[in-house]
Amino acid sequence: MKCDRSALLEISVLRALCGCGDLRRLRDAVERVRTHEWGNADHSVVFGAIRECVERGAVVTREAVIGMATRAGFPDVELAEYFAGGDGLSLEEAVEKLLAAR
Repeated sequence: MKCDRSALLEISVLRALCGCGDLRRLRDAVERVRTHEWGNADHSVVFGAIRECVERGAVVTREAVIGMATRAGFPDVELAEYFAGGDGLSLEEAVEKLLAAR
């Protein structure tokens, strides 16, 4: 089903973003998916928090993401699945797959 595939692709990108420690790569990836319409509200919140981290030049950590999500009014976002590790795709590969599925 397309909806399930889109959600899995979104999770793959968010995991890759959360697992990347290279700010330049993070900036590039965030810029590429900036206009993506997230199919899941939690995914949108998490991406917004990641984008804020990157815009501030900060490393994406669980604490930073939950802090920014809480300040945005979403304190109950569950982060475990986003920081669970990647699925074998590089950040760039995950972004490409998401963008190709549009």
